[in-house]
Amino acid sequence: MKNNYLILLFFLFTLKSFSQDPVLFDHTWYLEKVVVDDEEFFAVSNAEVNNVLLHFNENEEEPFITNVCNSLFGELEYFGVDGFTFEFIAQTLIECDLYESAVFEGIYFNFFFSTAEEVFNYEISENGEDFFLVITNDNGDQAFYGNQPTMSTETFLNWNFSLFPNPAQNILNIHLIKLQEVSLSIYSINGTLMHNQLLDLLENKININNLNAGVYFLVIEDENGNKQTKKFIKK
Repeated sequence: MKNNYLILLFFLFTLKSFSQDPVLFDHTWYLEKVVVDDEEFFAVSNAEVNNVLLHFNENEEEPFITNVCNSLFGELEYFGVDGFTFEFIAQTLIECDLYESAVFEGIYFNFFFSTAEEVFNYEISENGEDFFLVITNDNGDQAFYGNQPTMSTETFLNWNFSLFPNPAQNILNIHLIKLQEVSLSIYSINGTLMHNQLLDLLENKININNLNAGVYFLVIEDENGNKQTKKFIKK
């Protein structure tokens, strides 16, 4: 009877720890955005941070690791078939060179730190060869990932853009390298959407008279969902 009891305990432990969707461990996950208190914060993409990656590693020394400028890593305990909590969580302490990287890293890492002792739930969906991961914390905030890079180098070169002047006072000029229809969004440093419009010209003039002085993020997105972000200052 004692041996049967030990076998049962081993079976329950194994079921609890390893009954997760194997897709979770099979992919490198690329962050698209974090939604905190119903506000969207898109993954930073600049000279310092190309993509924000997340790895779930089964039976390895680093079961959970994600990176912006720093690495956030931890040990996990899994619950059911779609939940986990942190037994341990920590981050490296490197300073970001770019301010926008530091701001986004703080928002993203706090998504995990703020409810680290609670259960995170996740959902995986697929569309052909594309897989999507949504993690929800105990506050109801969410992080959205895909198994494809948010922007490949080839795509980036095909539709890079420039903005000037920077700082700008009344008009912000946007130059698209390739003529195609893209959407433009301007976010405050707190992630609030301030302006949104479509661009279909190589040369575009954006009126920013209604913006208060400060730092803003301009996001260009093409029809395939590829995004590029640049920071500008409104005088």
